[in-house]
Amino acid sequence: STRLCDSALGCRSGLEGALRNESISPSALEDLEGGPFTGMSMPDGIESTAVDLSQNNLSEITRSSLLGITATLVNLSGNPKLSVFQPFWFKSVANARVIDTTGNPTRCYRLSASGTPSAEFTFAETATTECNCSSDTAGTGNFCTAQPCNATTIRALNHYAASALGGAHFSAHPGQSTVPFLQGATLECPTGRHPNDPTAVHATCLGGAFPRPTNQCVDDTTQRFTSGEIAGIVLGAL
Repeated sequence: STRLCDSALGCRSGLEGALRNESISPSALEDLEGGPFTGMSMPDGIESTAVDLSQNNLSEITRSSLLGITATLVNLSGNPKLSVFQPFWFKSVANARVIDTTGNPTRCYRLSASGTPSAEFTFAETATTECNCSSDTAGTGNFCTAQPCNATTIRALNHYAASALGGAHFSAHPGQSTVPFLQGATLECPTGRHPNDPTAVHATCLGGAFPRPTNQCVDDTTQRFTSGEIAGIVLGAL
């Protein structure tokens, strides 16, 4: 049985939209061509306001898992295996003002339907969602996975570092083209320059992306400051 919920009529059985307690697996969502909810419609004059996928066997939400949903509330609560939210998963639920992930290992939720928080690096997408990752996943703010950081992600990191961090360059371990999950790419500086903070020379791979690095390469004649000293200098100047 399925349900779709409308603010005026309440929940109506026999309509696509809510699949509560149906033991849905991740593959069941992904196997539907074009997205499982593409083309889903209510009778004329009725707006879908809730999609209920609570208490199932979901373990992963990808960019296309929720494709086609136009509801303002998406209920993913009570999925005890749901720990992975892939990058850009939120793009398919742009209309959802409420995203309920209560009781799941990873909690992702809507900050504000109209807010524009800063884009996350390296997946530079302005999103109004935020995720608290499970113990076996990580992310830079709006997704959670256990993916390594691949060569494309490292190039994006270095494109930023070269222009914003004084020519800084980050490298994977010798002989490797990727940085494993929760391991670090190493900061290197051009000849005649050194890391401003010698204690922060790694960028940690958080589920396929790096957090925005801040440790700059400075001239060898420049005095070194640790992160704590930099913060103290800034505060003292205020």
